[in-house]
Amino acid sequence: MKKRNSIMLLVLSALVSSTVWVQPASAVTTETTPTAPQYIYTVSVKSTPTDSNFVPVGPTTTVVSNSPSGIVSAEAYTGGSPTPTGCRRVHVWITARTLLGFTAYRWNQWLSWCWGYATVVNQRVAQGMTHNDGAHQYTGPASQGWASWWYAYFTGVQHSGFYARRNATITNCVWILCGGTSYPWTWIRAHGNGTFRYNWGWY
Repeated sequence: MKKRNSIMLLVLSALVSSTVWVQPASAVTTETTPTAPQYIYTVSVKSTPTDSNFVPVGPTTTVVSNSPSGIVSAEAYTGGSPTPTGCRRVHVWITARTLLGFTAYRWNQWLSWCWGYATVVNQRVAQGMTHNDGAHQYTGPASQGWASWWYAYFTGVQHSGFYARRNATITNCVWILCGGTSYPWTWIRAHGNGTFRYNWGWY
């Protein structure tokens, strides 16, 4: 009898030692790679007639377009009324808001220029981040870099158009902990008759 009990204990011990515990599917966890922060973007454009010193001399026109997150590739707006001579300042900015509606940051580009005889002159470009909520850092241009060049908006007039593109690398950081990075970009085209076009996007 004792021998039979000993044999049964050995068998049970072998079964227990060879049992593999399988974690239930509902208990399995997977690691995820942090992604870029999600924002709601609003794009605004302000156009102001100025004198040659870029002091406002006329009413300002502002256009605001709400857009879903993602890359915007279509030229969204053409502004300004054609005139033989004049000066203008155009300000394009992207406001990034959190999903709760708070402003995270604003990326800005300004382009000022004058024109006469279908030629763009005295152009000035500026850019920068404003309205930072304190949790974002501007670390320089995006990998595509900045660009500016002349082109012929009017056939045969080499300097009748001026193009300027500005972009940014903006990282979401709290103290020394940094999360996702976003890459807003804007460009403005100035024409030799006072009209302009702009585009925007983000990566």
